[in-house]
Amino acid sequence: MLALATSLCQLRDLDVSACESMTEAGVLAVINERTTLSTLNVSAVPAVTDSCVLALARCNTTLTKLNVSKCQRVRARYGHGGSASAH
Repeated sequence: MLALATSLCQLRDLDVSACESMTEAGVLAVINERTTLSTLNVSAVPAVTDSCVLALARCNTTLTKLNVSKCQRVRARYGHGGSASAH
């Protein structure tokens, strides 16, 4: 995932829901590449943490939809039902 993250500069929508092999480092690599993501679905990804969500909030200004439902390591609640939207 780390190598893939460097080639994501034009990606708009990414759905890696229920990807159990994704690591926190992989999630952070996607976030830190400052992609043009507008939608990110990481629901049920065990590696997603509050730190990942906070890093995303700091790094990505184009994101309008984030789904973190069923992410057991995300303790804070973002929006209704575990998904966040920015308008």
